[in-house]
Amino acid sequence: MRFGETEEIIKQGLRLSPEAWQLYDQLATAHYNEGQYGKAQEEWLRVLSIDPEPPAEVHAKLAAVYLQGGARAKAYAEMQAYLQAEPTGRFASRFKEMMPGLEPSRTPGTPSPQPAQPAIPNP
Repeated sequence: MRFGETEEIIKQGLRLSPEAWQLYDQLATAHYNEGQYGKAQEEWLRVLSIDPEPPAEVHAKLAAVYLQGGARAKAYAEMQAYLQAEPTGRFASRFKEMMPGLEPSRTPGTPSPQPAQPAIPNP
């Protein structure tokens, strides 16, 4: 199935059930996989507005989007939210490795224990 077909099917579902956060999550994933990070971010933020306590993976997905856009402080905050919800979850060890290099308090130009471009988890 092509992206356009997937997007249209999800949007039909949203017309019938506009509060179904799972559909927004699927739409965001489709956008992310197409490299449409701004649209993916918008949909995942909508998930959080519908369900303030979604599955922890939504935070991991938002962290990936923020990393793509260079919003390191926001990515860090989403990783923290993920770890708070799922301390031993699927992305926990990777986030724990990445977070020291993303700390918001780190002064630009200060050497980081992590590579400049941390590997982004695939949502």
